[in-house]
Amino acid sequence: MKQLDIACRAARDKPGHSYVSNDAKNKDEIEIDEKLLTNVINAFSENRVKPQYQSFVKLSDMDSKFESMEYFQVRISLIDLDGEPIGPREFIPVVESNDMQKEMDRWVISSCLKEVARSASTDSRFSGFFISLTENSLTDMMFSKWLESELIVHGTSDIANSLVLEISLANYRKYEKQAAFLIKTLGEKYNVLFALSEIADSSKIKDVLSQSKFDFIIFSPFTSETKMAESEIINIVSAGKEFSCISVATKIEDNDAMMTMMSCNLDLISGYFLQPPQGNIMETEVVEV
Repeated sequence: MKQLDIACRAARDKPGHSYVSNDAKNKDEIEIDEKLLTNVINAFSENRVKPQYQSFVKLSDMDSKFESMEYFQVRISLIDLDGEPIGPREFIPVVESNDMQKEMDRWVISSCLKEVARSASTDSRFSGFFISLTENSLTDMMFSKWLESELIVHGTSDIANSLVLEISLANYRKYEKQAAFLIKTLGEKYNVLFALSEIADSSKIKDVLSQSKFDFIIFSPFTSETKMAESEIINIVSAGKEFSCISVATKIEDNDAMMTMMSCNLDLISGYFLQPPQGNIMETEVVEV
C-alpha cells in the first residue's frame, strides 16, 4: 500500500490519463524483462488489478442531475504473481507493446459498473466514475457493443450519469468520426457522459465542443511543467460553460491553487492535497471547502 501511495503522489505532476506513473523515467527507458512480462500479461484476465479512487470536490452548485453524485477518478496498479504491486511506470510499457490497452480499459470500466450496480442496490451515495479511454478503445469498432452488453450484464442499462468516459483533445481531433459516433450512441441511449480532457488552452476547444456533446471539460492548470495564467483558466471555464460543460481541474495540490480555482469559478477539483486516492471507495469521505 505504501508503494501505491507513492505512485499516487508522483502522479499529480504527470500529464496524460489516470493510469498514474510513479517514476520520472521515460517509458522508453523501462526494460521489459521476461519476469515483468509474465507478471503483467495475464493480470487483467486473472483480476490482479488494484483500483484506486480519487474523489472530486464540488466548488459550485451544479445541474440538479449531478447534485446527488459523488464523482471519482479511477487509477490502477497491477499485482504481480507474488502479491506485490506493479506501478504504471512498469506495466504501461508492457500493456502498450502487447496491445493490451483495450483489455485494460474494459477491466476498469467493468469494475466501475459493478460499483455502480452495488451502490444502486443499497442506500449508499450515488457514485460516478471518470475513466480515461485509450485511443485503442476509441478506434475499436466493437467497443460500443461491448459496453452495451456490459451495461445489461450488470443491470445498469440506464447508467444515470454514473459513467464518465474521458477523451483527450488530441485523440478527439485524431479520431473525430469515431469519437463523435461513440458520444452520440452511448450518450443518447444509455446516458453515458463524456469529458474532454488534457486541455492546454481555450483556443482549441470551442470547435470540438460545438461538434459533439461533452458534459465535462478537464484540465490540469498547475503541474511541475506548466502553470496557467489565471486569465487562461477563466477562458477555458467560460468556453466550457458556453456549451453547458462542467469544468474540472485536477492536480490541485496547495491552498493557493484551490483559492485560484474558486475565484475562477471551477465546478469540481481534485488533488492529493484535498484527498489522496483510496483503495476502497467506501473509505473515501466527502470533502467540503
